[in-house]
Amino acid sequence: MHCSHKTEVELIWGPPGVASCVTELMKEALETDDSFCSLGDIILFGNKERLKLGSDIEEIYLDYRVQRLTKCLGHLTGWTDSMIYLLEDCVSEYRMLLENESTRERENSKEKEIKEESREETDASSETYKSFLDFVRKRFVSISSPPKECFLELCKHLPKSYTQSNFKNMISLIGLHESFGTLLFQDSVESEVLEELFSREKVVGDTPQPLMDIPFQLQARRRECLSVLKTLQGSFNELGMTEESIKDFCLQAASLLLCTASTSYKLHSVKMRPPRILVIDEAAQLKECESAIPLQLRGLRHAILVGDELQLPAMVESNISREAGFGRSLFERMSSLGHSKHLLNIQYRMHPSISSFPNMNFYSNRILDAPNVKRKGYEKHYLPGPMFGTYSFINIVDGREEQGYVGYGWRNLVEVAVVMKILLNLYKGNYI
Repeated sequence: MHCSHKTEVELIWGPPGVASCVTELMKEALETDDSFCSLGDIILFGNKERLKLGSDIEEIYLDYRVQRLTKCLGHLTGWTDSMIYLLEDCVSEYRMLLENESTRERENSKEKEIKEESREETDASSETYKSFLDFVRKRFVSISSPPKECFLELCKHLPKSYTQSNFKNMISLIGLHESFGTLLFQDSVESEVLEELFSREKVVGDTPQPLMDIPFQLQARRRECLSVLKTLQGSFNELGMTEESIKDFCLQAASLLLCTASTSYKLHSVKMRPPRILVIDEAAQLKECESAIPLQLRGLRHAILVGDELQLPAMVESNISREAGFGRSLFERMSSLGHSKHLLNIQYRMHPSISSFPNMNFYSNRILDAPNVKRKGYEKHYLPGPMFGTYSFINIVDGREEQGYVGYGWRNLVEVAVVMKILLNLYKGNYI
């Protein structure tokens, strides 16, 4: 699979129960293996109702991810812009406020009559500051702390290639912001000295940190904060702020894309690096013509078809189409042509008494039972009697099949009654 100079199609034969282990191994790898894809590298897209998303996989669903990222980026971009504006332009903004206040006082002094309403409105719309230090402190508090929750959301929903380069900056910014705030509220800070220092673009000299007084330390923290903030600001701008641009970024940067075969056509319109490997699960249930949709993706070098032609085939309603072989899968065609199949021969789901029947009758006893299904506690008895063991065939002697409603095929009301009785007993025993 790592050879790009040749193309291959591989078949993996997956009988019932073998996929359980694969799922668990993937979950463990996601949690423990740094070399495996991060959550942000995995994207699931398609029709939400048809996918029947559960809370366990909602976080990799594209629309959910775009919604979360749009909200976080909006918050982060606003906070970042506000902090940059405060740290860069606090002196000019403060002096502008002083000029506006002075102009307002001159205008008011010329007025003979000032309505009480106007005075109250003016007082409410303008906040007075005792000094430059007081102005910076109040503005700093109003902007609040870095939105740590948004940082965590970004690390969760963005690919590793993006978060690796920005995670250190996010952590660094939290510490720098905290340090700046601590220094800013020290009693020994002098407003005039701070204003003069913040008027400069750079810290003068290389005074060792322990010997620097607090205003100089504040200037140093200010410079460091601005450097990190502008780096993050550039990264946020790369993502864009519209849902469409964020959606495109997620698809372009993802390492693992999950979708149905029919939905994969959407990838043709996305400007992204060509996918190298295609994996089709339940390939034996997919019509051959449907397999052609993802197989036409530009740049594909390898295809892996996972399935079992001994299980349910593709659904075809027309008898004529079925007889013509329209429901045949690519997996079945390649198997019939003698293409080799890699058998997953250990099942992790069925009790041995359940697996023995399909194993003997369909798989020539090639399937092995995993240790977990052989444990004594794995066997369950929900109803009394030997008939209700782990696996049972129940013969309904007096049952009779009859034509049901139009479009619903045949029915056997005696069998229905037996099934209802069994379900009722299970319900009474609190098993369902």
